[in-house]
Amino acid sequence: MKSIKKILKNSYILLILIFFITFIIFIISLGKYMIVEGKNFLRNSMNFLRYELQEEKNKKTLDIFYKDKINKDFRAENPNLVELNINIKFKGLEHIENSNDALISKAKKNLVTNSNFYDYLILKDILFNEDNEAIEVVLIKNMKTEKLFFEKIIFFFLIILLITLTLSFFIAKYFIQKIDSEFLNLKNFNENISLENLKITNNNSKIIEFNDIWSSYEEMLKRLENEKNSQIEFIHNASHELKTPIFVIASYITLLKKTVSENSLEYLNDIESKNNEMANLVEKLLFIAKSSKIKLDFSEIELSEIILKLIHQFKFSNYKFNIKFIPKYAVINSDEILIKTLLKNLLENAIKYGDNKEIFITIFTLNKNIVVKIKDLGFGISSIELQHIFKKFYRSDFVKNKNIAGHGLGMSIVKNIISLLDIKLKIYSQPFKGTTIYLIFKNKKD
Repeated sequence: MKSIKKILKNSYILLILIFFITFIIFIISLGKYMIVEGKNFLRNSMNFLRYELQEEKNKKTLDIFYKDKINKDFRAENPNLVELNINIKFKGLEHIENSNDALISKAKKNLVTNSNFYDYLILKDILFNEDNEAIEVVLIKNMKTEKLFFEKIIFFFLIILLITLTLSFFIAKYFIQKIDSEFLNLKNFNENISLENLKITNNNSKIIEFNDIWSSYEEMLKRLENEKNSQIEFIHNASHELKTPIFVIASYITLLKKTVSENSLEYLNDIESKNNEMANLVEKLLFIAKSSKIKLDFSEIELSEIILKLIHQFKFSNYKFNIKFIPKYAVINSDEILIKTLLKNLLENAIKYGDNKEIFITIFTLNKNIVVKIKDLGFGISSIELQHIFKKFYRSDFVKNKNIAGHGLGMSIVKNIISLLDIKLKIYSQPFKGTTIYLIFKNKKD
């Protein structure tokens, strides 16, 4: 499986390779074409001389050497011969236009040869005049002009290739960056989306295909939003309807406990415990259902007073615990109902998972911020499970095996509240060594 970025890079490399191979093929073809044309030029020139010389008798053949017949007749009739050096030997006489012996020595009869990697092309042949007398002719074509042209073509195409590669590199880089940016937006969106956040904040794209993707996301999220609202409405209505029968059951239990025998009291206590659990669950479900519509009511709150009231409330509810708390006057500006709910859920967890060991609550000031520290010495939780504690209905396997009562909603409520009130929460925990929680409140007075 490959990423689009990798595919684009591979396609770019393949395109460069194809371009480079095409360039090499073109250069080779051009070089071969120029060599073939040079050879044909020599052969055509040799055929012209063959035709001219075979009509010459002995006496006229001598005009080559005494009357400059090559320039006056041959080159006058065929201007192409101007480009050639012509060496002719006949009966001990010589017409030499190129005296480079090393070059001439490479000439072979009726075969075009080259010298110094095609600086020169050489063709040698034996021609006959009308008297059937042999005439040795060597034609030499200087290819340096063609080679210079060929080198300029190569240089020109190399410059074009370099410019093309450079431009295509930056264009490909720009395109890949745009694609990366779009995918990064999608990735960030996917990482941040949750049932609590179903809004698209950045869905503008200059690429049509990505705009289509964002549009699809938007439609999907609208459907999810409607489904979520329907579920929340159901939970709210169901929880609200359950509150009345739960309250009635609690009232009847209180009355029955005054009249039943001691043996029956144990059963009533069990029923009361389960009814309290149900009441607690309904309370939490109602809070979650209402959390998106909560209107904040800020006022000055004294934290120690709230904590002391919660401790008393837990004692009244027959919780078994040993909390060590030294009150310290600390005032924050926040929503009192939400702060009570926040601290209640955290203390409830500390008591529930504290393994009947001591719980320490401390209030102190750090960097002008008020901090509430809640520490228990109980079961603790692993770092892997700690990542999931804010999920609704999440409970660790250890807690399930211990049959500790709960529904996995407390920390989800905590997350909602700290998000609403802009409170920092830090949790440190180790299995069987306990858990420490820091609530950091911004001091509005500073």
